[in-house]
Amino acid sequence: MDYDSLVRRIARIGAWVGIALAFAGCPGNAPSALTDCATMHIGPEGGTLTGARGTTVIFPNGSVGRGADMTLCLVETGHVPRQHSDMIELGPPGAPIFVPVSVTMPVDATTPSTVVAEVRATPFGSLDGSVTVAHADGAPFVTFSLGQVGDVRIVEAAPPIDGGGPTDGGPGIDVNRPDAPRPVGPVVVGPDLRPADYGCLGTRVIPPVHPGTPVTVHAADWADHSLRAGYVLRVSSTPIVDPSGTCALSTDCHEGTTDASGDVTLLVNSGPVFVNVAPSSLGGPDAAHVPAQHWSSGLTLAVDATTLEVAALSARTQNQIISGFGIGGFVLGTVRDCADAPVQRVRVRAFDAMTGVEVMTSPLGGRPVTYGNMLGFPSGNSDRSVIDGVYLTAPNGGPDMRIEAWGKLTIDGADVLLACETFSIVSGAPMLVDLRPLSSSAPSACGSAP
Repeated sequence: MDYDSLVRRIARIGAWVGIALAFAGCPGNAPSALTDCATMHIGPEGGTLTGARGTTVIFPNGSVGRGADMTLCLVETGHVPRQHSDMIELGPPGAPIFVPVSVTMPVDATTPSTVVAEVRATPFGSLDGSVTVAHADGAPFVTFSLGQVGDVRIVEAAPPIDGGGPTDGGPGIDVNRPDAPRPVGPVVVGPDLRPADYGCLGTRVIPPVHPGTPVTVHAADWADHSLRAGYVLRVSSTPIVDPSGTCALSTDCHEGTTDASGDVTLLVNSGPVFVNVAPSSLGGPDAAHVPAQHWSSGLTLAVDATTLEVAALSARTQNQIISGFGIGGFVLGTVRDCADAPVQRVRVRAFDAMTGVEVMTSPLGGRPVTYGNMLGFPSGNSDRSVIDGVYLTAPNGGPDMRIEAWGKLTIDGADVLLACETFSIVSGAPMLVDLRPLSSSAPSACGSAP
């Protein structure tokens, strides 16, 4: 196995170790994961290699010289708005192609009549080659010739530079970039680019506060979804302003320790719910999951709910974000649709809830919101969520913030308000806030800014 392949397979095992890279923006060193690999020995007479999801590569006579073991894998990376296919890897890296091969790849339903097959030695590294491809309207596949191995994806042909605008990155942003945040279709979920479900938009009900009832609070690690035993969780209807305090300071606060299944039963009020971890938590025997200090999760609980799912932040994840972003306090979450699926092609916006002023830059300069895809792969300069719907921003002002999500529901439609959450920030502390479809009782300030 060559060095590049070894690195990728290691990344597949420990992909989330690189989360800091997702927010630091280092494309050249970003790990990726290979899945669903197919291998076939291609002799001098040629042959056909078939991969996952219908991709095929036809090797003509003499294309690999005397013969070679060729591979065809899916590369798990974040999609960007102008991408219309999975990314594949034709390998092994460095293998010579003496006669161009014929590649047939599946594409999504929004693929335009002219696209480009991009070839890179590593995903989204320097561009090593490109082939202009004709696409018949509505056809599920494109076919083209390829003269080298590498990572291949189908993207739109670059449009002229338009100087930027509110939906494509702002003034001066060059939409020729391969990752240019220029939406070309509705918000979607998953690598297959299925339309997101926003049928509950504006009708989702936030229940009135109901007196405390026994609820099973279920804690799982935000990054790798592993169950979290030994966490001392505190639940309240308002953020616990003094993280070093105890529930004894508030009649509305209850705490308990999660068991081996990550569960603890507590009295919880319906309506707005905030969960954080007590300083005494050890995280069990797993040192990698010692809980982050002073984090909070902002949630909503229905009157008749029996389980509350909590994303727990580990010190490992907290430190990786801090090392990549250089900040202590941050807001981290996932944009989700009515089916609770992560959503891509959504623009997240942050506001000071007291003044209504939008946060326009991060504390370190640059974009106020960064997007990541949970594999340590950065989304470049996109101002839209990518494959796993993850967003990261930092408080700028406060102490109250409002986070909104905007996106297209139809190909030709305008951006509409999809989600809006307001919450209080504890200075210097992380906050986990998932953005779910707009409720029927959303704050009146939501969507008031253009």
